[in-house]
Formats: sequence, C-alpha cells, structure tokens
Amino acid sequence: EELWSVPLGQGFSSVAVDAAHAFASYRVPGSEDTSVLAVDVTSGEEAWRATFADPGREGQEDYGGGRGPHATPLVHGDTVIVLGYGGRLVALDRVSGRSAWSVDLVDDLGARPVQFGFGASPLAYEDLVLVMSGGEAGVTAFDAKSGEVAWRSPSFQASYVTPLLTSIDGAVQLVCLFQDETVGLDPDDGSVFWSVPHVRAGLTNYAMITDAGDGRFIVSGQGNVGARRIDVARENGAWQASVGWRCRSARFSHGRVALQDGLVVGSNGSMLCAVSVDDGSLAFKLRGFAESNLVKANGRTPRRPSLGIACWCATRRGAGRCGCPRPRRRPRPMSGATPATREGPRRSRPRCSPSLPVATSPRAATRCRWRSLARA
Repeated sequence: EELWSVPLGQGFSSVAVDAAHAFASYRVPGSEDTSVLAVDVTSGEEAWRATFADPGREGQEDYGGGRGPHATPLVHGDTVIVLGYGGRLVALDRVSGRSAWSVDLVDDLGARPVQFGFGASPLAYEDLVLVMSGGEAGVTAFDAKSGEVAWRSPSFQASYVTPLLTSIDGAVQLVCLFQDETVGLDPDDGSVFWSVPHVRAGLTNYAMITDAGDGRFIVSGQGNVGARRIDVARENGAWQASVGWRCRSARFSHGRVALQDGLVVGSNGSMLCAVSVDDGSLAFKLRGFAESNLVKANGRTPRRPSLGIACWCATRRGAGRCGCPRPRRRPRPMSGATPATREGPRRSRPRCSPSLPVATSPRAATRCRWRSLARA
C-alpha cells in the first residue's frame, strides 16, 4: 500500500533518512542546478527545499537519465552533505536547509571530472566527511562542521563505487575501488595500507564492494574483467593483499550485490548470477535480469522466488521486483551453448563449468543453488 509519493526530477541517487525526515537530491530537467528536498517520513509533507549551482564539466556525458546527481546524500550530525553531478560538495543545515559550507572538487581541489558525473557517495567517519574526489587526491577528508580539508590521500583516478568503511584485524580501513586499483586507506590520515591492481579493459567500475568477512572483499568491473576476491591480512606488522580467485562469468557491472549462504549474488548486466565466496565457482545463472540492485529480505530465506534476496531490476520495458518484466524475445544462448535443434530445446551451458545448468526461472535457480551446496 502506497502511503505517499513526491515527484522529483532527474538523478540516480538514493534517498537518505533520519528519524524524522527523508532527503533526496535531483535535478530539474533543463536546469543547471541540483535540488535537495527534505520531507516528513510519516506524511510526505515538504520540510524544506534547497538548490545550488552544479553545471556539468567539459568531457562529462549524459548517462541517459539527465545530469542529475548520482551520489546519495549523507546525514551527518546537524548537516546533510550532498555531492552534485559536476563535483560541487555542499553541506546543508538538516533542520532549515540553509547552506553551511560548500567546496568545488574540480575548481578548488584539482579533482578530475568523472565521465558520467561524480557518483561515489560521501561517507561519515567520526567528525570527518570522506569523499572520493580523484585527480590530485583519490580521497579527500573534510571537517564536517567547517568544510576545511583534513587530509588528502595519494592520487588515484575516481570511479563510481562508494568506498567501504570496515574493520580488518581490529584496524579500521577505508576500502576503495578506484578505476585501476583496489586500495585500503587509513581513514585517520589517508595513508595507504595496501593496494592491488585492477585491470578494467578500458571500461569502468560501478558495482559496490562486498565485505565477505575475515578480510575478504568481492570487487568487480565491466567487460571481461569479472569478479575477484581480494584477501587482506596483516603479516609481521605489515598489510598484505592478494587475489584469492577470479571469475569472469560473474562480471557484476551495476549496483549492489548480496551475500547469501556462502554465495555472492548479483547482476552481470544481462542475467543474475551467483558464485561461491570460498572458491569463486559458479553456482547458477538466472535469465531475465538486467542492471539490478539486490538487498537481503530481513536476513531470511523465503522458499521462493528470491533466495532471500529482493531484486529491483531495470529493463527496456520498465522496472519491477524479482520476477519483473521479462523480455519478449527469447534470450540468446551464452558462449559455448548448444544451438537449438528439432530434436530438443536449446540448452545453454557456461564456458567455465560445462556441467552447470543455467536457470531459466527463480524456482529453477533455487533448485540449482541447493544442488550446488549439497555437492559442496
């Protein structure tokens, strides 16, 4: 049942909430400004609305939904931090919406404009706001109250992936998937703990970093890069990082993946796929899902159809929950598939596992998954 709705504009950012309000950033079509709206979470009534100039930069492109903001607002103390498409970072008073401070990442700090707009969301760490700025500094930390720069990391090229704050062996680290490297930073001063090269085949990185526990992180890129598990550990007082496994079939390209029963599940741009966290083996593929975001459904595993994971998926025909609109045309077989013949239906088999079936429905995916776990 829908309780209320509020029309917005262009943008790809999510909504941030506190105990009383929801905060959304967007761009009115045809405008050069980014707007921020605060509404009451119970009634949907507007509390305040603010705008700030945020023109696009030379070399930046429209990703198909206008030049609206990609980064999700951050509620931190008494302020709401918003990062615009063109790189303007603004702190607004959480109650009134008045501007507290602002900084232009490109003009003021030498950040390099990101092709489809700055997309990594700001993070809160103690009294700091951490932003993937790119260019002269991969990450820049700002004082949350004054907006002054607290520290700047070494130079890395920014991606669209929001960094991950986590604890490894008792040490807090900021794990960042830049365009060409996966890096662990010290959130207190921006120094580098460890780094692993990330070859991206000329494409970019969208999918969120997944913390698999015990110093293991799943990262992915578009194209033939595929997914990888990065293993981080402290040896003789120094941090070491290595690649635990690679799986090109699981090339998670957009949005967030989810962990479920020892599997990491996500969309590779055309279908849903799952791989084992332990060894990277492919558990199943499920047709009919394009760029998708996945979240756990209350940590429980319902019998059907989503494996305990709720999926929101976008297709050319629209968007919907797990079991959303299917394409009218029959999907083409994957590489290595047996062509359809008069004697029988088309049977598709992944290249990396000749004996693994490809699921064609959520129910079939459930069967494939439990078979895989039983064999393990």
